[in-house]
Amino acid sequence: MNEKTLNVLEWAAITEKIKSYTKTPLSKELCKNVNFEIEKEEIKKLQSLTTEAKWLLDNLLIPPFDNIFDIEENIKKTKIHTTLDEIEIYEIAKTMQSSRYLYNFFEKNQQNTKNLYNMAYFLFNNKIFEDAILEKFTPQGKIKENATPKLKALHQSLFDKSSNLKETLNQLLKELSPYLQENTLTMRDGRYVFAIKIEHKAHVKGIVHDISTSGATIFVEPNRIVPLANEIKELEIEIQKEIKEILKNLSFLIKEHSSEILRTLQIIKELDIIFAKAEYSIEIKATEPEIIDEPIINIKGAKHPILVSMLDEVISNNIEIGQSFDALIITGSNTGGKTITLKTLGLFVLMARAGLHVPCFEAKIHPFAKVFADIGDEQNINQSLSTFSGHITNLRQILEKADDNSLILLDEIGVGTDPKEGAAFAQAVIEFLIEKGSKIIITTHYGELKALGFEKENIQNASVEFDPNTMKPTYRLNIGTPGSSNAITIAKNLGINEEIIKNAQNIYFNLKDNSSKLLEELEKTQLELSQNNKIAEELKKETIKIKEEYEIRLQNIKEQKTKILASYKKKFQSNIDEARADIKKIMQEIYAKKTEKLTRRGATKLNKTEKQLKDIFLEENELLAPQFKEINWDTIKIGDSVLVKKLNQAGVLQSLPDKNNNITIQMGLIKTTLKKSEVASTNKKAFVTPQKQYTPQLKRKAIPHSISLRGVHAEEALDNLEKYLDDAAMGGLESVCIIHGHGMGILKKAIRDYLETSPYIKTWAKGEEAEGGDGVTIATLR
Repeated sequence: MNEKTLNVLEWAAITEKIKSYTKTPLSKELCKNVNFEIEKEEIKKLQSLTTEAKWLLDNLLIPPFDNIFDIEENIKKTKIHTTLDEIEIYEIAKTMQSSRYLYNFFEKNQQNTKNLYNMAYFLFNNKIFEDAILEKFTPQGKIKENATPKLKALHQSLFDKSSNLKETLNQLLKELSPYLQENTLTMRDGRYVFAIKIEHKAHVKGIVHDISTSGATIFVEPNRIVPLANEIKELEIEIQKEIKEILKNLSFLIKEHSSEILRTLQIIKELDIIFAKAEYSIEIKATEPEIIDEPIINIKGAKHPILVSMLDEVISNNIEIGQSFDALIITGSNTGGKTITLKTLGLFVLMARAGLHVPCFEAKIHPFAKVFADIGDEQNINQSLSTFSGHITNLRQILEKADDNSLILLDEIGVGTDPKEGAAFAQAVIEFLIEKGSKIIITTHYGELKALGFEKENIQNASVEFDPNTMKPTYRLNIGTPGSSNAITIAKNLGINEEIIKNAQNIYFNLKDNSSKLLEELEKTQLELSQNNKIAEELKKETIKIKEEYEIRLQNIKEQKTKILASYKKKFQSNIDEARADIKKIMQEIYAKKTEKLTRRGATKLNKTEKQLKDIFLEENELLAPQFKEINWDTIKIGDSVLVKKLNQAGVLQSLPDKNNNITIQMGLIKTTLKKSEVASTNKKAFVTPQKQYTPQLKRKAIPHSISLRGVHAEEALDNLEKYLDDAAMGGLESVCIIHGHGMGILKKAIRDYLETSPYIKTWAKGEEAEGGDGVTIATLR
């Protein structure tokens, strides 16, 4: 990518933002060298990776990028048979442990992040390798005293010899106290010595290591402790030799896996940057652009990405080029947003090619292979170039390299020379670039260039809006009409003398030709249309709101009426049932008295009343019932959505009516057979749920596998432990390591007593020797 273009578009501000979101030291430098892809499929892949990472972050599924160190140079050192030191080897093991955690994370979430999982699949995932190293190290990155049987024996021997030496020194302190200058031990060249008064030199046999400045004191290592001290020194040398042997063997083990580890480091770098891009996308409220083959850009609601990070409110604009015109000429007032529009478009193309989402509602972007920009004052004092000459130097390079896959952004083309010559030159440049097939967006104040938008079909005008009522720019871009510079008005707003302003207005009015006046009228009309459109949009929103409120109120009234009818229906039905029972009883009595005719007349009247009531309820139910739209069975297709009337639920049509007018539909996982009369047409979209269902995972944050409570008061430690176990359970951890140390055993007992009663804990045990022994507790979660 052209370095000058990156500079004028301020691309470094984007990379700094991404860098700020990276989690590992591996990725910081990689951010500065973003790869701008030009192949459509590669760009789509980059975009999908960012989208998948954003999905994880949106669902609070955060990849564990902890404990990853910059170990690349150390891995390379092992390839030339260099033995690494303790901390270098420890950091390699911890980084590879984190690699395994990352692999497990992406494996668990692969259903929704297939592309990320395909990357993570090649991460180093070898617990045997980790254990072979980490079991020999303390949590502080030091070789354990029992790392090997030999080292354990040497340390035990050193402990015994040191204890013996300590006893001997204490005895000597007592025996030699009359001869001592001070009753304390000191060290000289790593040896224990006594400060002996010079006059008692003959009373203490040993090796003199030093003499005080005054000469009054000599520092003597008594002969009795020399053999012991020598043995200790030899043991220390043996211990260091054994440690070096361990480090040598571990370095060789790392060398055997060096290629896999280096590959893993590259994958971790890329994953880290992908998630940094996703976090940046969330910050600027961006969306994934659609990458298209045609040399077209069509963006709805574009916002400058750098401004979005800096300001609370940024005006959005629709920007397009390539579909109905090849060149866009933007005119209008200074400080109105013309240059920002150029930079926004250039950055959107670069961001799309780098796999970054863009801050807008919708975007269709062709990944132009070449993006050229000439923006700002290019006057170069060192080269004795004027503003015009500086622009021409840049423009010459652009004209030589431009082709049909180029996007060219030119700010104030032809400026810095005679206006008429500058306008003529600018027009010639535009026509040359269009002939080459390039897409061009330029800003200008030249009236002659504004006329091109009316004269040529493949050139379009645009303007940045200026509100004459507030005398301020609105920063909105209007495609289709040119704009005025409003230089005099802006000068007035910036405090220029009123008398100068009035004189300038008079001079300008007399200089204006008919075309300038026409353009001003067009701009004024465009502003009025824009304002009217804004009012219309507000009225539309208000109308929709009123309609929604009316529909809610109507539905409430219908529901209320339905409840009232149901209540009355129940009441009347109860009365009718009671009347029928009474009539039946009376008829039985009357049969005996031979007055059946009178009773039947009463029963007939009751039946008539019952029918009238049923008709009323039926009529009311029909009024309240939903109105269904009939299906056109000649045009409907399998896979279309239909509405099940009884359930008022949409389903997918699986078969057309058979000879018995039966159809099959599917709602979610349920497939059923209905009569075609039981379904209606609908605008609702139904979906067939796949048989294999994805089980949503708990939204959780990355939880460390250990907690250190050393030095914490027991009551506070238990509070911290309870909160940590809450998080660990929610985070899906199977086991945790609780570090409490030995101390007096109070904290350890309190923690283990708590674990006995904790609902989260299945079992617990003290740590293995390699894990910290009785100074830690390993707990298995339910």
